[in-house]
Amino acid sequence: PIQSYHVEEFYDSKDYDINDPRSTLYQKAAQVASQLHNNESLQNGHILIFAPGAAEVEFIIETLYRYMDDKSQSKAMIIPAFSSMK
Repeated sequence: PIQSYHVEEFYDSKDYDINDPRSTLYQKAAQVASQLHNNESLQNGHILIFAPGAAEVEFIIETLYRYMDDKSQSKAMIIPAFSSMK
């Protein structure tokens, strides 16, 4: 038997420019993830952020660390994954 897990999806109604040099879309993704992580009512689970490439993944990780306080960082395990990783 295969175990299933509850999944929630979050969407933003704003239309983001994927080529925005300020990476507004990826900043927003990091902001939403850190808010979800900091929400004390979340007892367990995982947050997945999908991005098109390694540079975007690294940007999101750096931004996540800026949004999270020390307590949140100690409870988080941020794991990058992209095709060119060893």
